[in-house]
Amino acid sequence: MCKKKSQEGYALSRKGGIDILSVTPANIDRAVKILDSLFTALEARGHRIVRDTKNETRLTVFVFDEEFSIQITEHIRHERVQNPRDYWHRWNYHPTGILRFEYVCKYTQGKVSDTHKRKRIDRCINEILIRLYKASDRNKTCRAEAIESEKRWKIEKEIWERKQREEACERHRVELLIEAADKGVAINRIRNFIQDVKADIPLYQLSREQLEQFNAMIKWTEDYIAKNHPLQLIANIQRRFNY
Repeated sequence: MCKKKSQEGYALSRKGGIDILSVTPANIDRAVKILDSLFTALEARGHRIVRDTKNETRLTVFVFDEEFSIQITEHIRHERVQNPRDYWHRWNYHPTGILRFEYVCKYTQGKVSDTHKRKRIDRCINEILIRLYKASDRNKTCRAEAIESEKRWKIEKEIWERKQREEACERHRVELLIEAADKGVAINRIRNFIQDVKADIPLYQLSREQLEQFNAMIKWTEDYIAKNHPLQLIANIQRRFNY
């Protein structure tokens, strides 16, 4: 941690430092002592403090195997600078010395702050530990509830998808039945037409070649009628949907 300050007055971490402090330079030592006391208490109780593998400037605390991100911040008082010549608002930042310990895990978060001189987070290490323990339990409960909720959601999604498939299949069956009905009407018209042709055309007047052509046409038509018989169409639909 170096003494260089950001625009808001916070101390900036140099490369290789630990980016869990957002405090002014005057409070760096105090914040580091708070973290040292907290880490010592956590490690003495068997908990782990590790560097984030994705961001080496951040620390992760594991309390009962629950992962927490922690940070100590300082409340900065903002004072607006009255200058009519400036297009953008300008602010002055004044440190207050009021520190706040913040912790965040997946399903819960919290903070412990300085309230007055008699209650400073330097003297609230036990309270911070208790809050982390409670947050750890709450996080486990929320995770279990989330897992159960996800299981219920997957079951409901599967039921809904099955219902959608069944409805789509039913619509397709109806479309095929309507198509079969229309084809059946056409087949009956063709059958009646062929019967009328057989009755009306004098076959004895046809030449041998004309008779062969007529018989071939009648045979093809009868085969087509047999292949597209309504019962045959229904049987095809049954085989298609495995009745």
